[in-house]
Amino acid sequence: MRLRGCIRMGYYPTPATVAERVRKLVSFSDPGSKYASLRSAEAPVQNILDPCCGEGLALESLTRGTQAETHGIELDGERAKEAKSRLRQVLHAGYEQVEISPGGMSLLFLNPPYDDNEGERKELVFLRDLIETLAPSGVLVYIIPQARLSKEVAMVLASNLTQIRVWRFPDPEFEAFGQIVVLGKKTEWPMENPYQAGQLHEMKTRTLDPLPASSSWPIYAVPATGKPVLRLRTVRPEELVALAQSSPILTRVRDLIEPASLNAVGQPPTRLHVGHLGLLLAAGRLNGAVGEGAARHIVVGKPEKHIVKSRETEEDKDGATVEVEKRLETFRVVIKMLLPSGEIRRLT
Repeated sequence: MRLRGCIRMGYYPTPATVAERVRKLVSFSDPGSKYASLRSAEAPVQNILDPCCGEGLALESLTRGTQAETHGIELDGERAKEAKSRLRQVLHAGYEQVEISPGGMSLLFLNPPYDDNEGERKELVFLRDLIETLAPSGVLVYIIPQARLSKEVAMVLASNLTQIRVWRFPDPEFEAFGQIVVLGKKTEWPMENPYQAGQLHEMKTRTLDPLPASSSWPIYAVPATGKPVLRLRTVRPEELVALAQSSPILTRVRDLIEPASLNAVGQPPTRLHVGHLGLLLAAGRLNGAVGEGAARHIVVGKPEKHIVKSRETEEDKDGATVEVEKRLETFRVVIKMLLPSGEIRRLT
């Protein structure tokens, strides 16, 4: 099936031929013998991350026959379910919802969505956010359309990688979307390299060699790392309760759903005037049950707009007498009382 027929929801799966050729350019030496004295849970291993793992086919092909630990993140539920049968760990989420330990990965296989993200290309956003998950000397495999090798992308690559090489997809896969593969090794610290960034950016328009089918090219050795953190970001229920109680929205909601009462109003420093009572009634701050025993009743106050019309005689600029209709808008507080007998009484 051609790549175009596999596209769903921005999903551009890596062709099997590309994953197989990348496999010939990386070396997964067995780190176990060096740490034989350690318990297996403590011994460093090669941790491989694909944050857009799809069905896990590319990572499975890349690590087949090795002892590498494969980790995948996939937003689509069906593809994540399929990937769980191929990879050691798969999280059904977006990478933004996942906590990943910095420097915890030996190899980052990054084939991001080819789309816009609020003014920025996702190819750049994914690279910038995830490159710090690589350990020093860790290997990046970065797959994007050649046309998306922008200045910004080139700067991130040049500042964080050494031994950078760029190839295009082999034919006929290159015809579909003009994709390229960038390989490099993570530096210990980011450092600006404008010269190398410029050279990388020039490759946006160059005719590149296809990804080699043999292993005669320099091999990228994949280092071993300790056990990485890779888990969903979650909030404990008690933390949610504390956040909700401190939120100003909760106070607003309580004002809307909980009736006020006279007892809820603080003691004023001076006696209230009629105008003060009117404002409190209009604002609904005196709503609620009032009184005790048989005299107990419910009070609800609100403002109502009234329009008073009048006609007056005036002179226009020419001295002629004209009759003018005027409208005066006024507001008055209306109080409704529900008495124990069920009678509703209205006071204005």
